[in-house]
Amino acid sequence: MFFSEELKPNHFSDSQNGYIYYAIRELVKKGIKKIDAYNIVNILNTRDATKNQTKTITIPAINELIDFSTLICRSSAEEYQLLVKTVMDKAFRRELYRELQKCEQVCYADSDSDIKASIYNSLDSVLSNYSYDNIDLFGSKVDEMWSEVEDRHNNGGVCGYPSKFPAVAEFFTYEKSELIVVCAHRKDGKSMFCLNELVDKLNNGLHCLYIDTEMSSRQHMERMISHLTQIPVKLIKNGGYTDEQATRISEALKWIKQQKYVHVYMPTPSKDKIFTIAKRLQAKIGLDFVFFDYIKSQNSTSSSEIYNMMGDYTDFLKNKIAGELDIPVLAAAQLNRGGEIADSYKIEQFSSVIAIIKRKTTSEIQRDGSNCGNYKFHIKLNRLGDQMSDIDSDYIDLNFNGNIATFEQAKE
Repeated sequence: MFFSEELKPNHFSDSQNGYIYYAIRELVKKGIKKIDAYNIVNILNTRDATKNQTKTITIPAINELIDFSTLICRSSAEEYQLLVKTVMDKAFRRELYRELQKCEQVCYADSDSDIKASIYNSLDSVLSNYSYDNIDLFGSKVDEMWSEVEDRHNNGGVCGYPSKFPAVAEFFTYEKSELIVVCAHRKDGKSMFCLNELVDKLNNGLHCLYIDTEMSSRQHMERMISHLTQIPVKLIKNGGYTDEQATRISEALKWIKQQKYVHVYMPTPSKDKIFTIAKRLQAKIGLDFVFFDYIKSQNSTSSSEIYNMMGDYTDFLKNKIAGELDIPVLAAAQLNRGGEIADSYKIEQFSSVIAIIKRKTTSEIQRDGSNCGNYKFHIKLNRLGDQMSDIDSDYIDLNFNGNIATFEQAKE
């Protein structure tokens, strides 16, 4: 449904198909995954305009259609879109033919009306209804865009959602339609950085989706509780916490339950599934922010395949999720041993910001001072604000405590 929102119930030549399609679409918008005869009839009964249709669109009739549909159904979004294209093409031809018949009558009529204008208006209305690449004059959008600019003025000049870390917010914020990629070596804090930003965004009332290719929902919850309560992950896992800590855990669980938040464990991510989940949540809860942890190759040993695969996923996150849905995306990626983004320069090509999280060496901690933390946050590429120079000398100081899944901006 979310891959073909331009298809409307009135595009079907058989009105019963149109009503059934309408009911299915309403169920999907409500986040109901079970599409059966009972649910379809219930939807039709909720509106006066469709209630009478249940006299012919009965539960036995729908069940018969469902049984038959298993022989001809399509299992991929691409195949479904071909069927959508066929339905819409026929609908366009029918409507155009009806308008041409009206034009014929205008031509034969003995009238003083402006024939050219009448015919043009008739045909233009059909062409506009079936054209989904609307081209508007720039001036028609100026008032709306300037209103957004003024909203930023009222928000202290901040556009987008600021980072948890004030110093990071001086370089970029999480703006709609932008992709921020945070990179780190294996097991070096990239997921924990995303978790910290997630909790900060939830605390600010945002509705979030977290696609996780590494951690199950239970593991993710354990780390979230540790971060919220500052109780070590180990104690949460083995139950070795005190009564006082148990109370804090209980409060954290209560807080988590209140959030408009969805975590999806997807070890083998599917772009179609991710897009459908995001679209469903946008319709259901008003999705504000997407996290993707993390961009990686899927079961391939060919370097060229890995290069293209990771580039395709970055392109998908930037243009399909951030761009089409008009929401910010924070994704993680892995650095290779040489300190470069693993396997794919295409990640840099499609990203709005590339940031690197790196553990400080002992000599760097001694040089910077103990109050300057144990990690550095370096902005390698930034299309949204100021640039940084060399990672060895230009970075934001962070302090990371893996035991309690917490990143903080360093004291100095």
